[in-house]
Amino acid sequence: MRCNDPLYIFDARLIDRHIKQGLIAESDLNAFVQSLPDRTENAESLSVPFEPTPGSENPVTSAA
Repeated sequence: MRCNDPLYIFDARLIDRHIKQGLIAESDLNAFVQSLPDRTENAESLSVPFEPTPGSENPVTSAA
């Protein structure tokens, strides 16, 4: 089923398939990404505390 939305071709879930099928070129994707507006002013920093699961090894190691 095809979608009538012109942005469908750039759907992140389908972009690899569309490139392999020749529907678009990587240069088309790059041009599309460059045309997107910068939304960094809408970004928000988050702090997420890490609490290891009791009884498990700590997968996070320090780079000493």
